[in-house]
Amino acid sequence: MPVASQNEVEPGQTMRMPLASFVHTLEVRLDNRSNRFSPADGWMKFGEIAGACAAGTMAVGLGAGAVLGAFSGHTRAAIGGLAAADAAWRAAHAGGARFGGTIDGVVLMATDLWIPFHEKHYSVRQVNGNFALWDEDEDRSLS
Repeated sequence: MPVASQNEVEPGQTMRMPLASFVHTLEVRLDNRSNRFSPADGWMKFGEIAGACAAGTMAVGLGAGAVLGAFSGHTRAAIGGLAAADAAWRAAHAGGARFGGTIDGVVLMATDLWIPFHEKHYSVRQVNGNFALWDEDEDRSLS
């Protein structure tokens, strides 16, 4: 879930994450004016992935119900259930594809970050001529 977004964080400025101890994905975009990320963008992404998860869950439920219906001798209902499950599964895949779409410009991303209860510091550095997301506290690259 997108819990924080901030445009134009200047060098030396900080940004606070309001939820400690949750797994986060940290995404930094080098600003080229066309790739800015807003809270509305974050909620849109949240809606896309939540809808995809709901569609996937519905597809599994419909498919399981169809199989159980087929074993019970309800062939027509099973065929209808499988068709509905297929449509829900396709909707889930489409939502996932929209969520995972590409972004213009330089994007640095680190996934599966546990944000601790104490203050944590990240930065963007140039390493071997490339931009890298850096964990200042552990002195290591994240991307």
